[in-house]
Amino acid sequence: MKSRLLVAALASAALLSGCSSLDRPTGDINYSESNSRAYNLARAGGLYQARDRAVSADEYAVATSTVSDAFGASLALSSSQGLGLSAGGAIGLGLASALLAPPGTMERSSAFFFVPIEEAETRDEAVELVLSLYIEALAGASDALELEPHGDNPGDDPAVRFQRSGREGAGMFLINPEVGCPSREEVESFRDMCLASLQIPVRPRSPGQAPLAIGGEGQVHPFTATHKTRYPRFVLRVPDDAAALRPLLAAQISARMPEWFFAYLAPSRKHRTPPMVFEKGEPQLFIVKK
Repeated sequence: MKSRLLVAALASAALLSGCSSLDRPTGDINYSESNSRAYNLARAGGLYQARDRAVSADEYAVATSTVSDAFGASLALSSSQGLGLSAGGAIGLGLASALLAPPGTMERSSAFFFVPIEEAETRDEAVELVLSLYIEALAGASDALELEPHGDNPGDDPAVRFQRSGREGAGMFLINPEVGCPSREEVESFRDMCLASLQIPVRPRSPGQAPLAIGGEGQVHPFTATHKTRYPRFVLRVPDDAAALRPLLAAQISARMPEWFFAYLAPSRKHRTPPMVFEKGEPQLFIVKK
């Protein structure tokens, strides 16, 4: 009898413990106002290997102003200098090297988002909503950056919807030879063209509480980037001649998406860009003041 009571008590405790963990917002175990905004968002979005870099006040000011200037009117699309964080001048080689060398899941670009259940009752509806919004955002971003979406025939919808390897996706091939995005006639394969796409894995998951990083209120359908392969892919493929376009396109797309959508752009030594989380078009860096 005592053993049965003990088993029952343990089962009850486990159930209560499980309920308690479900009530805790996603990623909140690492949330702190002392972290960078990028870190808090990334951890909420499942990028568990995210880390902040503590820098001096001077380095912090230079890094943030450099990125701010880069996303202002001063960065022309024809520029190949990226954001200048590998130059080793004002920011310093140590900081630049640290920002460009993240581990694991931080080495690939991704998206993560938390669709309110008021906007999508089911997870399938959430996927459709996000892809529809992405297509609209990509069209607006292309127009802002003077990129022409590719279509096989005049009047065709340039947006491509596809299903592949357990993913629902949408994307466009983009053209502007003046900034390094060639037309189909100029290249041997579509692989040589500029491409932007969002690919969402079809995986069952129950709704949960919104993470503190986005307010912590209400129930959402979470789409996180935790898994090594089954994560929302935020693809921006550009030739080296269009290096400066990559972060600008990420910012323009992000600016047109809802406040619950975030894009993580992995660092690129070739393109001289640090890891960044884009929030409504604003780049957030993984740095904090010492």
